[in-house]
Amino acid sequence: MGLACAHDRQPWRLYAVCGFVDALLATFVLAAPERALLVILAGTIFCLWLGVRVRPSSSAGHIRVAATAALISALILAATTGMSWLAADAHTAGHAFCFLGGENDCARSLGPFGGDLSALGTVHALELSRWHDIGLTARAGVWLILFFLVPAAVCLMIEPENRYVQAVTMVGGFLAATTGAAALAYRLLVPPWIAGSPTWSADVAVLAAGTIAWSAAVIAVCALSPPAGASLPVARLTRSRR
Repeated sequence: MGLACAHDRQPWRLYAVCGFVDALLATFVLAAPERALLVILAGTIFCLWLGVRVRPSSSAGHIRVAATAALISALILAATTGMSWLAADAHTAGHAFCFLGGENDCARSLGPFGGDLSALGTVHALELSRWHDIGLTARAGVWLILFFLVPAAVCLMIEPENRYVQAVTMVGGFLAATTGAAALAYRLLVPPWIAGSPTWSADVAVLAAGTIAWSAAVIAVCALSPPAGASLPVARLTRSRR
């Protein structure tokens, strides 16, 4: 995977340039939020890839850039919860947008029964219940990532060799992988009888969660890899003479 962690100088200029580009792209968020977040996330992934590929660099430098990418991705993932995940079709008269957690309201506005969910059949009710549960899973995953990962990422940017914080970051990576899978299932399992189409928010959430999981993997590899030039202990068995 190319997650090498050589011990030498840190390419701080590269990280500073990447951070400046991301900050510049953030100015366009108000104009087109979903597309701007997608571009910022793509820049974050590119900077993370450069950070783990550039040599020479130190293990602490790799952990810092991975923690920075995880922090940016976690904030972007949290921003998607305030955006619409489903938009009504152009020919539909009704509520234009549906947000994560508002699946029942979305079904009332864009469903075929005029807002009466009691008229849903068994199959339709199961599809709506499944979609609603997936949305709750994705929302809960985002909050858990904010609770575990954001403080850990900030701590790793300051003290990258802290083993306890590295372990918490790995837990956050597992939560991110689960949240990304839930966001992808949310996008793919929209009930077919709802007159709406998924927006880019679900795509951004999937990519952000994947970036967090990748960052956690980089931190795990750098934390477990021995320093450059260090020799592994060798056990030698001696036979005693009687």
